[in-house]
Amino acid sequence: EPHLKESSAAPGEVEDTGLQGVEMDVQLGQMTLRSKHLAALESEIANKPHVRELFGEHTMQASLLDRAEHRRRYKLIGLRHEIEYWPDGQGSCPALGEKWERDYDPAELHESERWIPP
Repeated sequence: EPHLKESSAAPGEVEDTGLQGVEMDVQLGQMTLRSKHLAALESEIANKPHVRELFGEHTMQASLLDRAEHRRRYKLIGLRHEIEYWPDGQGSCPALGEKWERDYDPAELHESERWIPP
């Protein structure tokens, strides 16, 4: 059972070497890593079926790396993964034609496709 020790020492400062890139704001309870604020991954993204299948149902800490007009890119802290989220999908992409509808079968590759590994 942990015990808290009382201390009469005055609060002090820790020298910032700038090597770690971590900033703690104890008044706000916010941690900043390399100038990026960390927060729980937005529930809109975290609750997507494919995200839950890959990473499970636990809360993930994320840092917003990039925001574009139709996309947001997050770094998942401690997981060595990034997520690119397109809230509106990629609707401007035209549908693929029937030329691209065939299933992949190594035995049925055209001569120009023989470089594709089986």
